[in-house]
Amino acid sequence: MIALAAFPLRRSVVTVATAAAIAMVATFSISTSVRADDHEIVQAAEAVQMTQSQVTIVGTALGTDGYLTRDMHRVFWDKRADRAVRAAGGIENYARAMEGDLLRRVRLMHEMWRSAEQSWTAGDHVETPDFVIALEHHRALANVTDRLAQLGARQDSAAMTQIILMAATSGEQVRDGDEPMLDHAIILTGLASRPGAEGRARVLASQTWSPTPVTVTYPGTPISLKTAWPFAPRQMAHDGVRLTQQVDRVSGIEVRYLPNATGTPADVLATEAASSDIAIIASAESTYRGSPSATLQGTREIKDGTLAVRARAIALGANTETNRGTVVLIVEAGRGGDTEALARLAALEAALTLSE
Repeated sequence: MIALAAFPLRRSVVTVATAAAIAMVATFSISTSVRADDHEIVQAAEAVQMTQSQVTIVGTALGTDGYLTRDMHRVFWDKRADRAVRAAGGIENYARAMEGDLLRRVRLMHEMWRSAEQSWTAGDHVETPDFVIALEHHRALANVTDRLAQLGARQDSAAMTQIILMAATSGEQVRDGDEPMLDHAIILTGLASRPGAEGRARVLASQTWSPTPVTVTYPGTPISLKTAWPFAPRQMAHDGVRLTQQVDRVSGIEVRYLPNATGTPADVLATEAASSDIAIIASAESTYRGSPSATLQGTREIKDGTLAVRARAIALGANTETNRGTVVLIVEAGRGGDTEALARLAALEAALTLSE
């Protein structure tokens, strides 16, 4: 499902009603071959059908805090229906149709978030023209499949409308000084999630597990990351930026840019650990590519158990006597424990480039 049930380190509050609506949207029980890009949605002539197992994986992979693992990819292709492959005209046509369908789903969700953002600002229900077209397409495709697909499309439509209405109401609530039903940060996160979702969609639609890392530079930060799909940027207090990526069901990776941070890297790391409920086991001062740095080993308790945590803080501009803030790397691991967390931190450090 496309759930905003939160990246492990985030602090946004999602109401039960909001979470339920967003989860419902993600089910997307219909499936068809549609190619989508930034400018148009084109209806294809053939349909591709998914099993329930595939639908579940699609919802997880394309979600706002979505993730995709090699095991998920394997199960997705193992659970395909032979009749769907035959109906598509063979496995290559099936894969091509699947990519189009997954990108269509990402586009529809993106237009929903754009509508929600405009509704928040206007204090009224606003639907972008592209959202109207995409939703009509979604319903039309359901009408040429089966009753289950038609029911799913109705549920999707109701859930997306609920989110847009919540956004309109929440914008007014904030302007009136009240607590909003829907946190504006959730809308911004939804808007920012599209590139990552598109990357996962393309990998999932390929028969071969072949994520291709590319270097992504994040505006307003000195950070570039070589990654298979972009991290989701989230605004922090004091003009800070958090870049997040979910790794699996319970753990994630985060890069924080804190331009106004003061104190040593060890001080900053201790503060950030406290804000994320990380219990510190050990910490040490070090250097990172010649810059002052500090590392820590810790744990974080969640409902499902204990996560191992590794983190590093890096002082920017220390060698030029110009304080440019601090970058903090935080990684978590459930299965695999501290060994896995340490490996993830090393991989993140290798993928990171900091501009001067």
